[in-house]
Amino acid sequence: MRSTLLAALLALTPVSALAATCGGSFNAFKQGLIAEAPKHGVSADIATKFLAGVRADPAVLRADHSQGVFQRPFVDFSRRLISNDRISRGRANGQKYNSIFDRIKKNYGVDRGVLLAFWAGEIGMVQMLPRDIIENGTDGDGDGHVYLKTSAPDALMSGGKMLKSLGWRKGEPWIDEVIVPDDFDWSLTGLETTKRASDWAKLGVKPRDGRLANLPASLILPQGRKGPAFLAYPNFNVYFEWNQSFTYVLTAAYFATRLNGAQDYDAGNPEQGLSGNQMKRLQKALQKRGNDVGKVDGILGANTRKAVQREQQRLGVPADAWPTPALLSKLEGRQP
Repeated sequence: MRSTLLAALLALTPVSALAATCGGSFNAFKQGLIAEAPKHGVSADIATKFLAGVRADPAVLRADHSQGVFQRPFVDFSRRLISNDRISRGRANGQKYNSIFDRIKKNYGVDRGVLLAFWAGEIGMVQMLPRDIIENGTDGDGDGHVYLKTSAPDALMSGGKMLKSLGWRKGEPWIDEVIVPDDFDWSLTGLETTKRASDWAKLGVKPRDGRLANLPASLILPQGRKGPAFLAYPNFNVYFEWNQSFTYVLTAAYFATRLNGAQDYDAGNPEQGLSGNQMKRLQKALQKRGNDVGKVDGILGANTRKAVQREQQRLGVPADAWPTPALLSKLEGRQP
């Protein structure tokens, strides 16, 4: 009964409700769950009784806080994650479950590389939350059950259905690697600015290989104007429904293109970035200037990128949203 209630409570609680209290006290987190429960058919009294004995696990918190890999820049992170072995295993699984991927493409419009990137890049099967399983769990192997942990067809079909439910657009790409001219207006980069690919082309943006899809797209520079560059289409935004880390999402999206045969990206020669401690100093300096960077955590997240780009524009330097030691010095007043 207790495990059933816990599954129901957590499955019906939206991710936004859980994320909103992340970083606060554990008691406040529990109170947030209790307040949310009645909206989903679980009374506050039952939720209170069930959660009365729940305690935070210090080991889990330590493991969460030690995930320094998420402080790594895109080139470093992606090359650590995307090995030749993972590419080979991913493509082999694509052949092994070829008929399943054909069904996914037909039923949900999701390309095989997209799911293989999550599957080959993680330990175990496609990762889904309880609520996702309840809403999108699919019996892919026809045995009358949905077992995501042990059945690859179930996991893949369920993942494809979930992506479609999140807004995946059939037959459309998610990212293309591009080449950007040196004299570009870098303030146009970032997920906040969207233009059709044909308009980006008029500004000098060219595909590194093949042709661009004439869809709305954002020009993203994970490590500034001297690093790799990508056009991100509407399907790219669906990735953020699965994971909120920009670097992780871009790595998964790029991995999917590699599994489909794309060449390795041109890493360029990015300017030196910041260490974790330097990033925290940057975030504090940005806060002092009135910018909302969210939590000071040493991670270059979406809010920090936006704030960096605003300050770069104010200082009259290339506004590519990539923080460097020189920018940190300027913001801390140690350099004119």
